[in-house]
Amino acid sequence: MKWLDKLLLGLMTAVAPVYIACAYGSPYSYDKHGKVVDADTKQGIEGIEVTCLRADQEVSVVDSGSDGSFVLSYDEPCDQARFVDIDGEDNGGLYQTNLVPFDEDAVNWTVEMSK
Repeated sequence: MKWLDKLLLGLMTAVAPVYIACAYGSPYSYDKHGKVVDADTKQGIEGIEVTCLRADQEVSVVDSGSDGSFVLSYDEPCDQARFVDIDGEDNGGLYQTNLVPFDEDAVNWTVEMSK
């Protein structure tokens, strides 16, 4: 009987995640890859918070990496994206907040930030 218990437990652990995903959907369906760069030097900027905004609500938030790259995940296209320098004077200086219309068709999305 132990083998039957193990088999049933294995089936339940394999089926439960699939059932949950079918019932509720995945949290994010799409990814937008991009890079945040300095408007003057064109060098990537680390520590920029990238936020997907839809109807002025924050949907998804991610920080840019050491080379300025980011991957923003979302379930429906954003109205716009907000770029905020969250580390202040670190990583090249204090950059101005930037609101950018969301371009779902852009393959490599590059956003320039000014000081």
